[in-house]
Amino acid sequence: MKLNSTLGIKFIYLKAMLFSIIGIVGFLYCLFTSSKIILLFMLVITIWAWCRLYYFVFYVITNYVDHEYKFSSIFNFFQYFLKKLKNK
Repeated sequence: MKLNSTLGIKFIYLKAMLFSIIGIVGFLYCLFTSSKIILLFMLVITIWAWCRLYYFVFYVITNYVDHEYKFSSIFNFFQYFLKKLKNK
């Protein structure tokens, strides 16, 4: 494990949660807005947040948090994350 502190791992999970919140809020905002300029801006931010979350799930977890676990899908990551929460 490259990160030696539990605080570092918690910070990584916090970043992932923030990316997902940005993605969800941006998606919902894009559904209900009518301004073209704001829609374009929010769409770019939403796509960026989902891409960062995808990178987090498939690279950061396997390389910095848990070297033993390999993910095959985002659904698989959420199963892994729920198991980690239950074990604590």
